[in-house]
This record gives sequence, C-alpha cells and structure tokens, in this order.
Amino acid sequence: MVPVEILNSLTEIITRLGLVKTIDQEDDIYRVRVVDKGKELKSAKELGSPPKDKALLANRMSPAGISMFYGSFEIETAISETYEPEKQANKEIVCGTFNPARILWVIDLSEKIQIPSLFDEIKREDRFLLKFLKDFISDFSKPIERIDRAHVDYVPTQVVTEYIKHIFPHTRLGNEIDGIVYPSSKSKEQKCVVIFASSEQCVDTISSGKEMLVLKKVEVIKI
Repeated sequence: MVPVEILNSLTEIITRLGLVKTIDQEDDIYRVRVVDKGKELKSAKELGSPPKDKALLANRMSPAGISMFYGSFEIETAISETYEPEKQANKEIVCGTFNPARILWVIDLSEKIQIPSLFDEIKREDRFLLKFLKDFISDFSKPIERIDRAHVDYVPTQVVTEYIKHIFPHTRLGNEIDGIVYPSSKSKEQKCVVIFASSEQCVDTISSGKEMLVLKKVEVIKI
C-alpha cells in the first residue's frame, strides 16, 4: 500500500471501531515539569505547551519546533512519563492540573486491540488493518529518548499525527480532532494524551474563546 492508502485505511478502521471519543471540561489532565529546587512555576504559559522556540526536541508525535501539550490523566503517570531519577537527582516536580476549555474530540488508541483469527469468516478481512493499528499504537507508547538530535524513527508517528490533526475527517458534529489518547510507556494500564494545543491556547482564564486548556491548580511534589 502507498502511504496515502495506509492513512485512508487508518481512518476507516478508527471510524469503524468507534475510537473517536471526547474529554469533558471537568476532566483533569496533569502536566509535569522537572525543575531546580526552589524554582517557581505558576502560570499556564510556564506549565502548558512550550513556545515554538522552546520545542527543541523531537517527540514521537511532534517534530522539533512543533508545540503540543503532553499530559496524563493521573499524577503518578505524568511523573513517571517525565521524571528520570538517574538523570534528574536533586530536582523538584511541579505539576499543573488543567481542564479542557471546551469539550475536546480525541482519537483513543489506549484500548487493547484484538486481532481476529484467520478462521473468523466475518472479521478476518480486518486482520491487516488491526495489526497495523496495534503496531502503530505500540510505536506511540515507546519511551522517548531525550537527547538533542533528530529522530528518524519518530517520523512515521509524526506523519500520522499530522494527518489526524489536519486531514482526518470531521466528527459527525463537524468538530476537528483535538488530540490522541495513547497507552503510557511507563505506567501499565494507564493513559497519556497529546493535545494539539499551542502555548497560546493554554491559559489561566478564558477570554477569547480560542483556548483549549485552562490551568486549574499548581502543586510542588517533593521527590
């Protein structure tokens, strides 16, 4: 299959499996920053998505220079995804709790994918697509190498993320996709989320109607 056919097939299977979900405005999303002891972070600008000029490292979902919001639905998961004890001794953890400024539409890739048997006359035609989706989810949840160089192996998931962000068909209500939920690489059975929110869309208070995430509270967690 050529790349465009793969992306179109991915759309088909995501739609067929009902993987388009919502995150409600009362749902808490945690984002962690590891800082020097005594450093205070208080605002959404400091704890939300980094500005473009600060998004220097490639990630599995976003290339260097593209700002996105990475968070988790549990504080412990947010910490385990961010904090590296062997490299970040004598540090503190600052956790920002965010709520969606509006209902967010996401593709939920956190559920386990069951591959049908070759002998299943009804479902076996989906084997290829489901195996592709399962492998793709595995790539999404691999640990990130936090080193200062480009990562060619991140390109496939970055391409699919950009496709979901810009081209994936609107939901039945006409909404674009706002992010992707995926399995945590560090906490078994837990979920992480990437939200396509820029630094400017992470705010302390709602004012313009273009905001995506609102900072609810900040807490310092001793390591």
